[in-house]
Amino acid sequence: MRLVSDAARSLAEWLAAAGTRARVLPAEPHRAQRVAAALGVSDRAMLYAVATQLGAVMVDDGWVRVLGGGVDGHRADLASWNGLGDSPVLTRTADVFCVAFDVLGGLFAMDGGTEPGAMNYFAPDALRWEPLEIPYSAWLRWLLTEPDGLAGFYGSLRWTGWQEEARALALDEAIHTYPPPWTREGKDLARVSRRAVPAREVVEIAFEAARELDGREVPGSRGGTGQRRSITRPR
Repeated sequence: MRLVSDAARSLAEWLAAAGTRARVLPAEPHRAQRVAAALGVSDRAMLYAVATQLGAVMVDDGWVRVLGGGVDGHRADLASWNGLGDSPVLTRTADVFCVAFDVLGGLFAMDGGTEPGAMNYFAPDALRWEPLEIPYSAWLRWLLTEPDGLAGFYGSLRWTGWQEEARALALDEAIHTYPPPWTREGKDLARVSRRAVPAREVVEIAFEAARELDGREVPGSRGGTGQRRSITRPR
């Protein structure tokens, strides 16, 4: 008889607390086990619980997509978004391990790979990594149990009617905006052109823009330029 880990129990509690804010997409069992094996983490780790029990989680009308063991018909999972497995989405990097992305192509990633490390956010409006200064489990708890957390985190990056646009996206999609959010003309997302494209394309465009503008080291998080967004630490 397999015992339920503390991480799995905590995950179930946080998802229950999230209620309708979090839509769980079921994992394909065999794929989830392959993803968990590719990660190489302890079966007591929160990352393992997420990989084996969840295909993905769509939070706040799908604005943030928490990666898990994978959903049938979609490429997004914890392995593919980190250059692992047979169908990588992004190139593997030793500096960060991507655990979620948002509809604008922003990335949430752990510093230093799959071992427990501080969380960072790649901000598409600033083209830089911003340290969040909490570990993965605390970040996931905040995401699922703080109902007003994302509204404060994203601020002006949301526009009237964003909920409908976010809900209409497939798991593997994000919103391409033009002018892009890192330009002066693209700061007001209510006024820009917006269309659904593969999420990978939005991320790669932002990475390329960061390289062209000032040669920042992307996708790695080292050498970030400080924190603008704040996360309320879970009590």
